[in-house]
Amino acid sequence: KKDARAAEAAGIDAKDKAWSALGEETFERFRTALCNISASLLYNNIAADCDEGYDAFDCDGDGKVTLQDLEGACGELRLADIDCQWLYEQLGGTDAAGIPRGAWADALASVDGGEVLQARGVQPGGAPVPAEEKEQEALDVIAAALSYNGLDPETEGYDCFDLDSDGVVSREDFTASCDALNLEVAHVTLKV
Repeated sequence: KKDARAAEAAGIDAKDKAWSALGEETFERFRTALCNISASLLYNNIAADCDEGYDAFDCDGDGKVTLQDLEGACGELRLADIDCQWLYEQLGGTDAAGIPRGAWADALASVDGGEVLQARGVQPGGAPVPAEEKEQEALDVIAAALSYNGLDPETEGYDCFDLDSDGVVSREDFTASCDALNLEVAHVTLKV
């Protein structure tokens, strides 16, 4: 056990040394950006340092977080203070592969988004909520909005969400409709 703890500490020290080689100001900028991403995911009950957090930032669902994905997710989460191009480069993002999953996991495992939430007077979401519960919560919010407006979910309600009138509620239709109706459902939850 002692050897395992020492190896883990050595690994953390090695990462810290590598990042601190960026220079104190650059390192703090990097850490702050990661803390804000971690906090936004934690607030939405998504583990930042695993596949679920990575996938939440994969806006187009192609299995990789590209610069466009990072910019889109940061925009949706209102993380305007993050220089996405710079962060993308720091995380080793490339045009062909996006940000490597391992780099994402390592970087976000090194920060605590809970500190950011607590500093802002917000409680972390707690244990991750299963996808089925997130889906049901989103559906409950949508059903309440339709009911409040006297719309039948199977007719007028459906039409409210089928923005391009093609008979299918696409992800884009769904997200845009929820935004237009000011429904308090996170985009990462809508994706689920």
